[in-house]
Amino acid sequence: MIAPDCRGHGLSAAPTEPADWPPDVMAADVEALIGQLGLVDYDLAGYSMGGRTAARLMVRGARPRRCVLGGMGDLGVMQAGPRAAAFEDAIRNGPDAADPTMGRAIHRLIDAQGLKPAAMLGVLAAFAPTSRDELAGVPTPTLAILGDADLDNGSVEALAEIMPACRPLRLPGDHAGVVASPAFREAIVRFLG
Repeated sequence: MIAPDCRGHGLSAAPTEPADWPPDVMAADVEALIGQLGLVDYDLAGYSMGGRTAARLMVRGARPRRCVLGGMGDLGVMQAGPRAAAFEDAIRNGPDAADPTMGRAIHRLIDAQGLKPAAMLGVLAAFAPTSRDELAGVPTPTLAILGDADLDNGSVEALAEIMPACRPLRLPGDHAGVVASPAFREAIVRFLG
């Protein structure tokens, strides 16, 4: 398994200048990693930002053997939507955000992981929208997983109607809970195995 240390996260560079966050840079970074490692027969999986990035990789031409898009429905993949706006507000305003609980949680995460708020805003700014036509052109067998209480990123059923080789799966839980559930791991193992 290869887990990229994404720009702005972990030990990777966390630039704060807007010029360092061009549209689709997260996908471009993973494309560069795939090329550097010479991967030709691989599976791709991502959750939340990683799910959106995996979708962007495929519309840009990546052809993994199979793909798992976790924590993203049709709206989350195609447009930033309300969740991205809530993240931006939480990053900028912390406990004074429209959702103070989210603002405090995001800032605890930023502090705990040593992240830079300006770099996290760069991640959001680098989001590139994806059209229905682009998604409809993805031939990769894909499993889209979304929690039944994850209401900010659209519908996996609608995503599966757009993507010809996509199978939707709803699991109990919200955005933060599904990814940690045994059912989520088991679904991925079954699909990729």
